[in-house]
Amino acid sequence: MNLRLVALALLVAGPAWARGADRTLDTLRLPNSGMPAVVVAGTAFEADSAAKGEPQLIAADGTARALAVEWSDLPGGRFRAACTVAAGTPPGAYALEIAGDRNDRSVYVFESFPKDYAMVHITDTHVGREGADETFRKTIERINGIKPALVLITGDLTDGGTPEQFQLFLEILKDCAAPTFVCAGNHDRKALNYEGFFGPDAYMFRFGPDGYVVFDTKDAVIASELGAQDADLYRFRRAIRSCRWSIGATHRYDPGM
Repeated sequence: MNLRLVALALLVAGPAWARGADRTLDTLRLPNSGMPAVVVAGTAFEADSAAKGEPQLIAADGTARALAVEWSDLPGGRFRAACTVAAGTPPGAYALEIAGDRNDRSVYVFESFPKDYAMVHITDTHVGREGADETFRKTIERINGIKPALVLITGDLTDGGTPEQFQLFLEILKDCAAPTFVCAGNHDRKALNYEGFFGPDAYMFRFGPDGYVVFDTKDAVIASELGAQDADLYRFRRAIRSCRWSIGATHRYDPGM
């Protein structure tokens, strides 16, 4: 196996948006551009929606492709949609639309998962800090030249965690061709703004034979409060135990965790 990791550390002192008017998540919460679904044509992914509807993938040229769906209930009156991508669906990035709500760059279809692939990891983009926005834009351009299979962006997405900075982060992020998986850092912890733009602070996904767990340590040292995230991490780690590689991603990590 040859998983190449390209680390691009950022050490820095008019599209049609779905989501809500302020670009926060609305009816359709998952998947989204910070927690996309990666799937092979002919298989299924799960979506989290506040309303049922006929799900469809929207390509960059506006072409819509219907998805077979099975609905089930989630806590809080929400719904889980198990969406099957039709065999023969062309590889690429798609928007997912359910019940009139659309999340761009939220589903990536592969013809097959590569055995060997490159992954880019960047951190501390600090959007909103002087000079950081342009650095992030140039980094996205460089990533597109590398053409990795996926990108991890681990925290301090913004400098102050304000809605305006998250909106700008999304505006820059949309130009990345590869699927992007994010987590919060301490600079993103203003109110619950991160959750409003991206959803849960801990999640897992599989990319081919490999399993990834992404989580938020919340504090500068370690997350040891034995709270809900600890239970999620235990559950996620068990779920990916059979994977070839189990990879954890967070903003700050301490062996004591």
